[in-house]
Amino acid sequence: MGSLQRHIVFFDEKEMNHLILPATPAQRTGNYAAMSFQQHLALLSLFLKGDPDAAADRLRHGTVQPVDFAQFLNQHGLQLFVFSRLEGTPVRKLLPQQWLNELKRVSLRQWTVQEALVRELAQLSSLLAAAGHEFILLKGPYLAMRFFGGIDRRQFWDLDILVRRERVVPIEVLLRSIGYTRKSTILINPALTTRFTHAFDFVKSDVALDLHWLLSANAAHYLDYEAIWRQRQDFVLAKRNFAVLSDEYEIVFSLISIFKDLERGAARLKSFVDLYFILNQLSRRIDWEAFLAHRRREKTLRITVNILTFFFELFNCHHEFPEVAAALVREHQHIKIVPAGYYQVLIDGSPGALKNKTWAAGIYECSRLHVFIWWLLSLPFRLAVHDSGWYTRFKDRLLRAKARLRAAALGRGAKPAQERGSIR
Repeated sequence: MGSLQRHIVFFDEKEMNHLILPATPAQRTGNYAAMSFQQHLALLSLFLKGDPDAAADRLRHGTVQPVDFAQFLNQHGLQLFVFSRLEGTPVRKLLPQQWLNELKRVSLRQWTVQEALVRELAQLSSLLAAAGHEFILLKGPYLAMRFFGGIDRRQFWDLDILVRRERVVPIEVLLRSIGYTRKSTILINPALTTRFTHAFDFVKSDVALDLHWLLSANAAHYLDYEAIWRQRQDFVLAKRNFAVLSDEYEIVFSLISIFKDLERGAARLKSFVDLYFILNQLSRRIDWEAFLAHRRREKTLRITVNILTFFFELFNCHHEFPEVAAALVREHQHIKIVPAGYYQVLIDGSPGALKNKTWAAGIYECSRLHVFIWWLLSLPFRLAVHDSGWYTRFKDRLLRAKARLRAAALGRGAKPAQERGSIR
């Protein structure tokens, strides 16, 4: 690991994110910054590594305040994960009782929501299978069950499925037939919209569904979708068989998702915790030399090595994944060195933050100019699809502006006629 260290610098969620906690001195003074982040991260790492006694000792004798750590978990969507690991541990007695009580209440409600989503998934599966439509189940209940050991150990709010692009329209017709409504707006035409975006959002009563045709819409990389569909594997969930991504593309999807969230200024540590558990199960099964060769062909190599480096630095877990760490050493020339503490800046970035976009633009395997042009061209389509409220407001403003211009033009045309009438 010394070789790797020479090449790189170390250093919703809805109601779940609004659990009531008393303000702390750190929060009141605005001092909840780099040192607190690193301390909370170190404490979270102990939960990841299954060492609750060390976590309790850090809470008892360290500088981390339990109420601050509870706020940290709320911020990053990790309440269910940590709560699932508290039973019978000394940590439970150290965390704020108010937070524990509220979390128990909300987690029971979340359990009901997630059970309903699993039942909806079964109905969707039957509907699509009867119509001859294949799909690959992404994230959500599959991720929770396979990598966390139960759907009550990782929170999720919607369902995500991947379908073939040419099947999007007929599948939408099916979804509408059982009460779904598409929230996303198609801008100009479907071909352009699906070129610059990756999924449409659908809703039905309390169910949200993301219908994917791509894992990621982006400026440079080209995932091998023939391989994705060819290599898919089976997973049994709620006594039903579902197609899921291969182990290789499960890792790829996680890495790309984290990268895109960081680029947008929407990253949370929950995604990095997902990656930890995915790698914990899969890293020893993967031929990492072949894995990175495939990423080179798909133009995602730099994203891969930089996000893995980011992940290792957050949790200081290089030694737990020696095969991955050795692969990073061989590709060290692609790792973008960042200043100490900058990882926190990227994670805490607000949506659309320039720092995040600048960092991401330097990792794509194309020029920054190419990234900027793609981002500019795709922006209206992305807003239409993923922020339909923005598109509706924009369209209303445009119609009102047209109406005002038309009224002004008519007013200018009417005045000379009135004047001519007065001369006669």
